[in-house]
Amino acid sequence: MVNYEALWKIMSNLLVKLRGAGEEVPAQIIKDLRSAKVMIQILKVDPDNPQHQVKIQNLLQNVEAYLIDAARRRLGDEGMYVWLRRLEEAREHIEESTSPSSRFVPGAPRDKHWIRIRASNNLSVSKIKKLVMAEGLSYMIKDQCILVYGGEEKVKGLIKRLADIQHGNVNVE
Repeated sequence: MVNYEALWKIMSNLLVKLRGAGEEVPAQIIKDLRSAKVMIQILKVDPDNPQHQVKIQNLLQNVEAYLIDAARRRLGDEGMYVWLRRLEEAREHIEESTSPSSRFVPGAPRDKHWIRIRASNNLSVSKIKKLVMAEGLSYMIKDQCILVYGGEEKVKGLIKRLADIQHGNVNVE
């Protein structure tokens, strides 16, 4: 499977570089990049759903098309080709399995599915805790992240709620 996280990271870094060079990135491009990150996390929990990959690919293609064009304008052809090579290298790198049950996370029970959530301006630690408790999941705060764990379906439900909040479809209070 394509290493979507590596692609996302490169595009995120390019976006930061372009902003530093004076590019005014449209809000939709930033939204698409954030949505891709959320979908990548959802794909980790539900890797068997091909719709997730299609959505991620569409979002990243949209972001990449804009960023490469902007890179040509702001960084010149040579700068653009540097970023294109980085993206191509990331595409060639095959991602290792990210199945929740196949990776060990210190502190999380081995028989549970888990995710790490980092609080943001849009989603505070207290709001995350409320969502976690509403889903009937357990959590612990570790390394500035909230480690949430529990049954597979409950973790998937939490990720879907987080995605809805990220897209502005749901408000949490």
